[in-house]
Amino acid sequence: ALRKDYLPTYAALVEVVVAAGTEMSATARELADEVLTREATDRQLTESERLLLLRALVALATRAKLGRGAGRVRERVVGAVLDAEARDVEGAAGLLAELAASSVIPARLRKRLAARLEASAKAQAHRAQGA
Repeated sequence: ALRKDYLPTYAALVEVVVAAGTEMSATARELADEVLTREATDRQLTESERLLLLRALVALATRAKLGRGAGRVRERVVGAVLDAEARDVEGAAGLLAELAASSVIPARLRKRLAARLEASAKAQAHRAQGA
């Protein structure tokens, strides 16, 4: 596990496994597992650090060749970003949109993402009218 001060290296590692393609699919899955665990369990992360991890996860889910188990990894990433959006993590809505637009995300998950984005947009419009 990487120490907290090494969090920016996750972004670099993601770029390496994405560029490597199928030859590093097992590594891509392991990296996704580690980042998912860190994002879910590290309660000392700042919002910007959490967003860094979520961006890494979205990149893995949408651009990396994940091989066997890809569906499960993508499902977990979608869940993590949905949770972040529900907690109002800044930038999470944009990541939801990125996931929803990706053809590698299973259709049922894209549908769920689109519904959340629509509900969020309606809630924002309602709040703006009340202000």
